[in-house]
Amino acid sequence: MTTHPHPPWPHALLDLTAHRPVPFRQFVLKVHGRCNLDCTYCYLYQGPDHGWRERPARTSERTMRRAADRIAEHVRTHGLDAVRVELHGGEPLLTGPDPVIAYARAVREAVPAGCRVTATVQTNGTRLTAAALDRLAGAGVRVGLSLDGGRAAHNARRVDRAGRPAWPAARAAAERLAARGESYAGILCTIDLAADPLDVYHSLLELRPPGVDFLLPHANWGRPPAGIDPQPPGRHRPR
Repeated sequence: MTTHPHPPWPHALLDLTAHRPVPFRQFVLKVHGRCNLDCTYCYLYQGPDHGWRERPARTSERTMRRAADRIAEHVRTHGLDAVRVELHGGEPLLTGPDPVIAYARAVREAVPAGCRVTATVQTNGTRLTAAALDRLAGAGVRVGLSLDGGRAAHNARRVDRAGRPAWPAARAAAERLAARGESYAGILCTIDLAADPLDVYHSLLELRPPGVDFLLPHANWGRPPAGIDPQPPGRHRPR
């Protein structure tokens, strides 16, 4: 039997002409594996999987370089002229802005000269001091905030390890970013089913973000969102 090996992916022998493999243009990279907050709905630190306890707290320089090299390989393979790098945690600013800046720099140095890298750090805002924002802006790293709304009442589930509200520091971070629009990437808002959606939306507008993405709480049938009773296996379909 004669075999016909395919050329490298994406190959020219696809059965469907409508099938067009799409390369990745966005990469989410973890900078720090720990967090200074204790949000009640956190899928990582409040979830059933505690594997994070056995993993390194920080991403090593070696891992940063390897990730940057793989992104660069992908960029060259697909001839990309732009990619987005989202730097997450835990809380990525837990040890200051320098690791975030180093990760963004590693990717920018690895990709071909014709590829533009847009770097954003996603933070809870509690460590975003004026000095940290200056450093990030100088390195071309934009900042996104994680909030549950634009008022203290909306953020009741976002507390530190001692149970103290994180809102005052987060509000100060939002004000700093609103004054520096070029650094403000937007807000990620986890939906609270008990909150009035219009009130949450209008309260977020008061923080003057360039955009807001709304996220559903991480859940499954065994651990549903607050306000929904757990369903036994096989009982999740409507009758």
